[in-house]
Amino acid sequence: MTEPPAKKKRKAGGSFCAMGGCSNRSSRDSTSGLPNRDFIRYLYLPKDHKGRQKWLARMKRDTRSWTPGKNTRVCSDHFFECDFMEEDLSRYRNRLSSDGASSSKVTYTRIRLKPDSVPNTDRQTGRFVDPLDPRDVQRRPPPIRERFSEQVEEVTEETAGVSDHSSSPLQVQEDEFHDALPDCELDEISQSLLSGTDTDSDFSGNDTEYEMSSDDDSEDRFTGSGESDVDDVELDQESEPIIHDSVNSFAQSIKWVFVSVPLLLSLFKHCPDCGVPSKVTKVMTHGFAIVIHYKCFGICPHEGVWRSSPVVRNKYESNLLFSAAVMMCGVSYKALEAVMSCLSVPYVSKTSFYNLISSYLYPMIMNKWTAVRDSIINGLQGDVDVAGDGHFDSPGWCAKFCTYSIMEMKSGAILDFFICQKGMYNGDLETAACKEVLTNLKSRGVTIKNLVTDENTKVAKMVRTFFHQITHNYDIWHKARLIKKKLLVIAKKFPKIAEYVPGIVNHFWYACKECKGNPKVLVERFHSALLHLINEHSWTSDPFKPLKLKIQDENNKNRKKPVCLPSEKLFPLFETEHKCDHGQKATHRRLKGWKWLDLESDEWMALFKYFTDTRFMNSIKMCRNFFHTGNLEVYHNVRLKLLPKRTSYSLQRMLIGSMLIAIEVNLNLDTSETRRKQFWSYSKSQKKYVRKSRVVKKNYGYRVEILNDMIDFARSGPELEILTILEDDLYIKKRIPTNITGLQIPGEGESADRSRF
Repeated sequence: MTEPPAKKKRKAGGSFCAMGGCSNRSSRDSTSGLPNRDFIRYLYLPKDHKGRQKWLARMKRDTRSWTPGKNTRVCSDHFFECDFMEEDLSRYRNRLSSDGASSSKVTYTRIRLKPDSVPNTDRQTGRFVDPLDPRDVQRRPPPIRERFSEQVEEVTEETAGVSDHSSSPLQVQEDEFHDALPDCELDEISQSLLSGTDTDSDFSGNDTEYEMSSDDDSEDRFTGSGESDVDDVELDQESEPIIHDSVNSFAQSIKWVFVSVPLLLSLFKHCPDCGVPSKVTKVMTHGFAIVIHYKCFGICPHEGVWRSSPVVRNKYESNLLFSAAVMMCGVSYKALEAVMSCLSVPYVSKTSFYNLISSYLYPMIMNKWTAVRDSIINGLQGDVDVAGDGHFDSPGWCAKFCTYSIMEMKSGAILDFFICQKGMYNGDLETAACKEVLTNLKSRGVTIKNLVTDENTKVAKMVRTFFHQITHNYDIWHKARLIKKKLLVIAKKFPKIAEYVPGIVNHFWYACKECKGNPKVLVERFHSALLHLINEHSWTSDPFKPLKLKIQDENNKNRKKPVCLPSEKLFPLFETEHKCDHGQKATHRRLKGWKWLDLESDEWMALFKYFTDTRFMNSIKMCRNFFHTGNLEVYHNVRLKLLPKRTSYSLQRMLIGSMLIAIEVNLNLDTSETRRKQFWSYSKSQKKYVRKSRVVKKNYGYRVEILNDMIDFARSGPELEILTILEDDLYIKKRIPTNITGLQIPGEGESADRSRF
């Protein structure tokens, strides 16, 4: 009896749909799964890059672990009827009606897509819409083991050289069976492949190369113009992954996270590309970035590399961002090193840290500060009143830098600053820095009317000499503090004066406020305290005439050339003020029981000599406009956050840090009550709790803007020299000394001199 011929094994060839979740294959499915549609076509991805990316965004595949090839196709079930060309549909239906047969036997008809068609997309709204209604009956795909075994048999035949269909090379979809198979089942199949129990070939090696090509030449390669595409298009590896709407907000707000290394390595038990078992061959760290090399043991063995951070101009983006953020938040490298070492987290070296921030971050901070400074200066109208003060980098007499800042009094904005380093300028650093910053503001078109500083006689002389058009004023807060300090020194010799010190200081503030810019009225109001202390609350024009002449005679005894002036030219004089401002009722109600001083007593005479000192009276006249630099002192406290005095910095670092602080202050000028919080604070000077307020809702968005600008600059910006930029913007005018001590550093071979003498 003749045995029937053995049936040929069915080959799992043909085209298949690469859409995530779709199992359509040309060797098995000849009709559409959609109702009212009797055809199915397998269409190539567009040739142009923009159209290809639109398709990939709607294919429900993760492009980070899946890369489409030149033969990747999408079936027509994922397009609407309106996405196809009408003439092709009409031609197909005419042939179908003329042949009178089913769609599987009708003559093949080319059905093309319109140039702007995108799978799973509504043409009117552009939203994601799946034409396959999940409520319809779907064709169930064959079991995953059957499909997988068919592919294994085909690979076995080709590697052994016994394939009867050499014209139809192997086609494998990378995530076709991995998405539907549990990890345990996949592991069993992979182990059977590696052990060779189900096949005759060993697939663990990389000797065999598999070329991906099509076995159906009748299908059309879809392009934007509907023409054939014969060239491969490279996929943009940095394209955004498909993210569900529920986690889209999280992905936009959170960019970096800490990940446990064991948990991270556990993700590479299976190949990120095809899902079969893999092996981690090497792990390297580059600063804050980690690089994992893995080897896949799948049907197409390959090796891959996974990086935890994008690469920007041969530098990892995580190293750039982390180093820049650390610097902008005022954290030193030593503190960063301590934290990272405690957590066993890899970090960049000290050299790389400073090279990264100086090459990429410093130019962006410089550009941001220039834009903020110019916008504020351009918004000034007419003459402005400014406050200036110097801030040294170290307490005591060992300071290396002096930063002199200028603040606009009305708005509290920092207009500019200048830093002097010891060795660059002769004489007082604060005076030199004040002169340079005033010169820079003048060159930038700022007209200054009033300048408020502390009581620095060297600065006062410099302003009178070089900026005579500016009215120089003393800060009343600094002057009141000096008055209190001097009175407490006098009180050590005359203890009875101590109880009058707070009242005299408050009277100075009141006199400065009520004089309305008249220095003569200011002096007379302040001198009225001498009469108030002896319980005299109204007086004539010259109540101290005998006393002034007596003191003049005593002083002439110690002079080589005696001075004889009439009483009308000796202080105190009262030409405009003839009584106290507290009124008659306050005299009986509030002043009853006070311990008044006696005229010409030792305590009163000590106060009289201090109040009538010529230098003291000339200094309080410069407080007539009632200006104080309280906001500037707050700005100096903010400086300590980024530039603490316990740390030594270079001139370049001091300049960039000062720019960053000025940016923060200028972008947080809104001090409305909605952004402030009231609280109680204990005052050591007043020895009681006082009500204060502070800003609690600061705007730190400038940091994110600077980081984004830095990444853009790192991708395509030119190489810049930060010192050249600082010199061009008038922040460095002289050569920076390499050694401010003036002494030569001893060599390595020289012994240290430990003698005390």
